[in-house]
Amino acid sequence: MSIFEISMADIDYILGYLGKNVLVNGNPARALISNTALNLEYDDKKIATIEPIHAGDIVEFDGFKFIILSEINGPRGKMYKALMRRCNAIMHIKTGEEQILKGYTEWGEPVYEIIPIYSDLPIFMTQKAIDIEGNTIMLPTGRINVIMQAVDCPAIAINATFEADGKQWKIIDVDKTKAGIYRITAERDI
Repeated sequence: MSIFEISMADIDYILGYLGKNVLVNGNPARALISNTALNLEYDDKKIATIEPIHAGDIVEFDGFKFIILSEINGPRGKMYKALMRRCNAIMHIKTGEEQILKGYTEWGEPVYEIIPIYSDLPIFMTQKAIDIEGNTIMLPTGRINVIMQAVDCPAIAINATFEADGKQWKIIDVDKTKAGIYRITAERDI
């Protein structure tokens, strides 16, 4: 062992005394949380933990939910380190349907009532204030950009609608190129 290499006993000691209890995707973990350089637009924090974390993971800390933005290729110095951003909204989206038997017709055929199933997903949402098309600058666009955890949900698709921030939105683009994260563009659904 090199004199510059930190031991797991030292890491456990640091996490025990300086670490905070967090939930990573609902699982308890101990992590070092620190603030990033002053950024007036976002509540970004750095996280370091011995538990494996990945881009798109949701971290619950101090009563808030954060999404991990950086790609993590493995531990650095025996710890997984990442940048996370506080989720500022909840996406209320239809994720399925349930059929409930209501009775039978006079011919004995079943009659079902279809009940929609909704999920509430934490997201980071920003309002697009200016749009540029050609040589023209257009003001308030009624569009938002959303960063969210990549979830196996067919409802996250172009033309699907959801509610966030008290408004209805229609998905016009879903970027799935970054592992663990969906970047969505949506416009007001009037």
